[in-house]
Amino acid sequence: MTSFSMRQIRELTGLNRTKFCEKYGIPMRTVDDWENERHDAPDYILDLLERAVRVDEGKECEFVVCIREGDALNPIFKTFSRRIAMRKAEAAGGEVMIIENDKCDTSAGE
Repeated sequence: MTSFSMRQIRELTGLNRTKFCEKYGIPMRTVDDWENERHDAPDYILDLLERAVRVDEGKECEFVVCIREGDALNPIFKTFSRRIAMRKAEAAGGEVMIIENDKCDTSAGE
């Protein structure tokens, strides 16, 4: 599982860059720089945008980070951001799984 890039987050909306920038109040040049990797978007911005887009699009999903203990998968953290789930999973160590609910659209940009 990889984190969504700025372009993948925008593609979840189906909007072109101009309409996306208008809707979320982000300067066009900033989004262009992030999408074309001239500058890195801060992680917290990508987390917030992913959440906002999912809520706006009715695709709000939940990522549950689980750790395997014997035969059981025990949830240790829930979030609405794929990026945050990945960071929590990496920090947890051991055998970790991230479970997405059925509203998660993970196909953007693939």
